[in-house]
Amino acid sequence: MNKPLVTILTAPKPFIDSHMRIIQRNALRSWLALGDQVQVIVLGDDEGIKQNCDDLGIMHIPGIRCNDKGTPLLSSMLEMAREKAQHHTWRLLMRISFCFVIFCKQSNSLAQEKRSFYW
Repeated sequence: MNKPLVTILTAPKPFIDSHMRIIQRNALRSWLALGDQVQVIVLGDDEGIKQNCDDLGIMHIPGIRCNDKGTPLLSSMLEMAREKAQHHTWRLLMRISFCFVIFCKQSNSLAQEKRSFYW
């Protein structure tokens, strides 16, 4: 696999509510449909996360640190992704909410405008 153009990080809610499960799986599938230029990493230990990642063939990283209200810490997400990702030096790293669907047209826009994201 070539180095991904984009690595997407997310920390979804538990997959226990049937409506939320459908929303989250649709989002994950849309990210996978973007092709081999996108690497998807799902972080967290909540119910159903590992099983859904296994079902969809997505990298799962357990053990994310959370604040006292249970919200995943971005610093922990980034740290763990750097340690476990296929390519620790990604071209573009995106933290996306677990319910956003991305369409191919949006991905193409990212590829065309990638120069804007270098810091």
